[in-house]
Amino acid sequence: AGWMMQKEIKAGMKAGAPGGRKYADTMLAAKRRKLEKALGNSAKRNYPIMGKLVKAIGYKYRSDQTLHVGWLSSSAANLGGKLEQGFSRNVSEKMRHACGAAGIPLQSGKKTIVIPSRPTMGPMQTVLAPKVFPYIEQKFLEYAQKGINMR
Repeated sequence: AGWMMQKEIKAGMKAGAPGGRKYADTMLAAKRRKLEKALGNSAKRNYPIMGKLVKAIGYKYRSDQTLHVGWLSSSAANLGGKLEQGFSRNVSEKMRHACGAAGIPLQSGKKTIVIPSRPTMGPMQTVLAPKVFPYIEQKFLEYAQKGINMR
């Protein structure tokens, strides 16, 4: 069940619409590449909305016989939680100059950049909750019919 749920969550994140709710739009990749170059970073071909956080989704069996599906590390949980809630960042002078160099003008009075919320776990929980018990039941019946050592 944990494997099935992690697979579904990762697929939803990669599609940009976990649980059927589309993520808020991001900066176009071409603008992002220019901004990365202006900041002195290496530019990539594409920028997934949740980045490498897709790899930080998994499942763990805990000592109290429960299954945890979600962010695997505390740093992933922290960043994932921030992205799910949305947040704002202060615009530094370095960022203002980099945006200007990349051709992304910022308003002169703009002090913050708002990162919109991108709900992930909540919508996926709503979608996965009714699927878990039928999945477990189906697996149990498969094991009962074919034996534990089925391949």
